[in-house]
Amino acid sequence: MSIEIISLSESMAENVHNLECLCFPDPYSESVLRKDFANPSNICFCAVCCDILAGYCICSTVLDEAELQRIAVSDKFRGQGIASLMVDYLIEQCNFKGISRMYLEVRESNTPARRLYEKHNFIQTGIRKAYYRDNGENAVLYALSLSRR
Repeated sequence: MSIEIISLSESMAENVHNLECLCFPDPYSESVLRKDFANPSNICFCAVCCDILAGYCICSTVLDEAELQRIAVSDKFRGQGIASLMVDYLIEQCNFKGISRMYLEVRESNTPARRLYEKHNFIQTGIRKAYYRDNGENAVLYALSLSRR
């Protein structure tokens, strides 16, 4: 299986939105996705396999900090290391941009995602109680210190 990482463009918003709706109970709208893709300070890319959207990542940056907003992998591509590949690529891009610290939040019950982040040396820094509106679930906060260039 050959995976290609490419930048997300506004023309891909519909496909990303479709995957977003399958992966998240609170999906971003297509218009929000288009704005994220067009923002030059954001890092937005996708993983493509045989011309099929396998996953995507949206990360915002401000000065030397980044926040991972979204990372998702299509059901049929899960368990194949694509999320790990995307996190590696994101870290590489953050290092290239001189980012010193990356942050994220994840549902407390999302064990596969939490394992992924911990595998990539993210450290749990806190809990946001009853953070998610759809079910009142806690968010677990993670941070990663990056090497500076």
